[in-house]
Amino acid sequence: MHQTVAAAVVPNEFAKALGADAGSAVLEVLRRYLDSHGRLFEISESIHPARRYVVTSVLKRVDNPGTADGRATRSSGKTRSRA
Repeated sequence: MHQTVAAAVVPNEFAKALGADAGSAVLEVLRRYLDSHGRLFEISESIHPARRYVVTSVLKRVDNPGTADGRATRSSGKTRSRA
């Protein structure tokens, strides 16, 4: 799953359903689900008015059995910004 979280505003057509003012701040969450071959099979888009969405991350350092001294190795992850 690839997830993008971005700041946006409440579209006029969703304001009433969300119980929020049109043009007020929201977080837009776009998720793209890929199968084991990397093929897209589902997309979801969620709109969360301000103060109704929380993300909590917990990072835990563990020994890396793949290195001789147990040190962590560097990730090769990519970061992209959405324009």
